[in-house]
Amino acid sequence: MRSRFLAMAIAAAAVLATTQCGGGGGSNPTTPPPTPPTLTTSVIGSGSVTCSPTGTSFPSGTSITLTATPAAGYQFAGWSGNLSGTTNPITFKIVANLAATANFVEDQSQFTKGQWQFTKGDGSTLDAAERETAALIERLRSRA
Repeated sequence: MRSRFLAMAIAAAAVLATTQCGGGGGSNPTTPPPTPPTLTTSVIGSGSVTCSPTGTSFPSGTSITLTATPAAGYQFAGWSGNLSGTTNPITFKIVANLAATANFVEDQSQFTKGQWQFTKGDGSTLDAAERETAALIERLRSRA
């Protein structure tokens, strides 16, 4: 009887060991496959970001190209988040979760000192009297 009990205990231990080791070969079924890295993009200012290839989740090591495109009247100022610098487009290999923000600022290159384009809130241009008033306000501000 004792040998029968010992044989059953050894058999049970062998089944338990086989189950814990994933069936005696291959990968352990209790370990999930690695989660692919994700890419999150955002924008500050006015513009957009395109990603090539498209998507938000990629196999580790995938080469990604992000392109920042400013809206009219804006310029690309640089990347923030997990990216930095002003390279545009920027290419990198994704190996971990990454967040990238494209920063856009108003394009001031169209204006030179003393030459301002004044518009109303609705986008229409100012008439002569309104332009004179706006120019006077600007002169007063520059003295302050």
